[in-house]
Amino acid sequence: MRRLVLLTILALTGVLLAVPPAAACACGAVVTQEGVRVNEETALIRHDGRTEEIVMGLTMTDEPRDAAWILPVPADPSFELGPEELFNDLAAFTRPRTVVLRDWFPPWGRGGATAGSPPGDGATVLDQITIGPYDVTTLAATDGDALANWLNGHGYRLDPALADGFAPYAAAGWRYVAVKLTAPDDRERLSRQLPPLRVSFASTEIVYPMRLTALARDAQSVRLYVLTNHRVRSAGPVGPTDSHVRFAGWIDSKAVAGTTLAGLVDDRGYLTRFDQRIENPESITDDYRFVAAPTDTDHRDVVYRTEPVYLFGLPAGPALIILGVVLALVLAGTVTLALRRR
Repeated sequence: MRRLVLLTILALTGVLLAVPPAAACACGAVVTQEGVRVNEETALIRHDGRTEEIVMGLTMTDEPRDAAWILPVPADPSFELGPEELFNDLAAFTRPRTVVLRDWFPPWGRGGATAGSPPGDGATVLDQITIGPYDVTTLAATDGDALANWLNGHGYRLDPALADGFAPYAAAGWRYVAVKLTAPDDRERLSRQLPPLRVSFASTEIVYPMRLTALARDAQSVRLYVLTNHRVRSAGPVGPTDSHVRFAGWIDSKAVAGTTLAGLVDDRGYLTRFDQRIENPESITDDYRFVAAPTDTDHRDVVYRTEPVYLFGLPAGPALIILGVVLALVLAGTVTLALRRR
């Protein structure tokens, strides 16, 4: 069986602390000392036909003292830090178009509305590097069990089911990327938003690992931005339901100058955004896979916002009706009075 390469980020002190059993998220398995879990995951996927690059951003349910996650990838990876404002810029660029609807009959009283350690059995240390706040150790493992044994032998306590979840990737000869980050000396805890990490590897297809998410205990929210030469579509659902396209359009480097998006494309590229809420993670049976769409048809979601209209502090619709009735009565009275004077 082909070797699996594991990248593990060690604690800054060089000692791995014992942590609770890992919980699964869309990127793989997440581990913290206090059982803090991921509740939002966002990733940018860039693909040029030969190399895939994933920039991951994870938001935790609380501020942990340390954090780690395990990501399967199909080939030997390389790493660097991602820009801090990347996902804010992506969200702003792909935000829905807002259409304002005037509500002439709002409810009364409403003011408005808007919607490095010795290897274990079957694992070998290949390399150790430091990337920003991360200490990185690259390992080779013979199979999923060897990977789990190494992790368990170095302070990680994995759920046995999670170790079984490694098997499909092991059979396909994938590598594993395990990332660990601890709070800096001047802080007791990490931020809920973990620093983005960029992972690159050779791949002729666009794929984002999801099968470990089937072991998650909670519902998962996933947002994926796919940047290529053309619009892409999902090759098939990862479970009973598929992801939803929220945005599709060109990124022009000149139009996004001054933002982190300008560094993503030489001239321009096509960005497609997919959102999905997975209520039952156990229903997941495959990874996200994306292929070229038939056409580069642009799309942007539309959000309708209702704004109430008031007149003299009253809902405008009823107020105008009352005013109309009053004017009609006044006019009728005036006409009646004029006729009587004749």
